[in-house]
Amino acid sequence: MSEYTLNPPFTLTCPDCGGALRPSSHAPLLKFTCHIGHVFTAEAMFEAQADRVEFAATSFLAMLNERVELCRRMLAAGQDENGVVEEAKRTASENAEALRKFLSTTKLT
Repeated sequence: MSEYTLNPPFTLTCPDCGGALRPSSHAPLLKFTCHIGHVFTAEAMFEAQADRVEFAATSFLAMLNERVELCRRMLAAGQDENGVVEEAKRTASENAEALRKFLSTTKLT
């Protein structure tokens, strides 16, 4: 498994298209504009980021749930060399439960 380092990002990305955002200060408002023209105030960016985080997290939760089900079906069919599928099922199930708890107890906005 890879180790991940979280360094400060070089720039922020557009929640609509994923393009790089350029900050612009039009006092008193902080705004962000991407290279194709999406414009966000800091408050709108704050909300849009929270929506993206929730979408990504719930998508990941669905993928983990599907992995548990695939493993369950493989085990039922007797397809588990060296216990790899059983271990994958356990890991996916534990990660899904941890993510479910995180989503249940965390306010993203």
